[in-house]
Amino acid sequence: MAALSVSWAAPRPGFAADRLTIGATQTALLVWIAEARGLFRQQGLDIEAKMFSSGLEAADALIKGEVDFSTSSDAVLAGNRFNNPDLRILAVISTSESARLIGRKDRGIRKPGDLAGKRIGITLSTAGEFLFTRYLSLHGIPATAPVVVDLRPEEIVADLTSGSIDAGLTWEPFVGDAEQALQANAVILPEQLEQFFYFLLLTREDLIEQQTDKIQKILRSLIAAESYASNNPSDAQDVIKSEFKYPESQIHRLWTLHRLHISLPQGLLFKLEEKTAWQVKKGLATAKTPHRFPISFPRNRLQPSVREASVS
Repeated sequence: MAALSVSWAAPRPGFAADRLTIGATQTALLVWIAEARGLFRQQGLDIEAKMFSSGLEAADALIKGEVDFSTSSDAVLAGNRFNNPDLRILAVISTSESARLIGRKDRGIRKPGDLAGKRIGITLSTAGEFLFTRYLSLHGIPATAPVVVDLRPEEIVADLTSGSIDAGLTWEPFVGDAEQALQANAVILPEQLEQFFYFLLLTREDLIEQQTDKIQKILRSLIAAESYASNNPSDAQDVIKSEFKYPESQIHRLWTLHRLHISLPQGLLFKLEEKTAWQVKKGLATAKTPHRFPISFPRNRLQPSVREASVS
């Protein structure tokens, strides 16, 4: 049985940093709201939000020490934690259903079975790959039937537009970009069975003790952003729309696909176990690999609604 483990690192002598960097995708909505509303500054923090097109790229930057935190999916954590055991989960920042499988009608794609023999763009080692693998399994399609092409999210849009691939599974805002480019030639495959994933705020073990106070302040800033988005949804949407120049239709759709919350829900454990089993099946881990999911969350100093999230 997998378990969530709370762990804290010993201080690293001489470590000091004034500015902290969060590697964030566009769908890390609470990070961008907190930055735009000055919520980090209100906590006395100097935070730089650095844009990445995928949580995989953000996590890679975290592992390399190029950023201090990343916003990445549960699947990205599952794929990295065996070779990078110092990765730590600070919190879930949203529950997302933003991934979609979009195809070109002129390639004869209308239903799941039409994917056989087609070139499908996927960002490997992300929630996209996991969701696509599960989608094929749920519809009885052999994993080898489609030709999977490993692409970054923006490359999926470009290659769908050019016709280099026949379909792609990616997430917002790239799904909206692809639909806009393909217009009437776009088809969103049905029956995706409301697959969702958790979006996480990650850091490294060596940063935990040295930056405990700042981490607490970051979480308070994100809690404030959550409260703002909950109490002022139209204004919060305007913040994101202004930040990324989204059209009105896209921001409304994006908002319905994310549940913004700072928490550690029990469902996170199930999702991490699910992704771990997927990694074992892929041969990237063994059944004997210790399946412990390291949580470093300073719950005792945060407001009660967050402390109630269980990590047992």
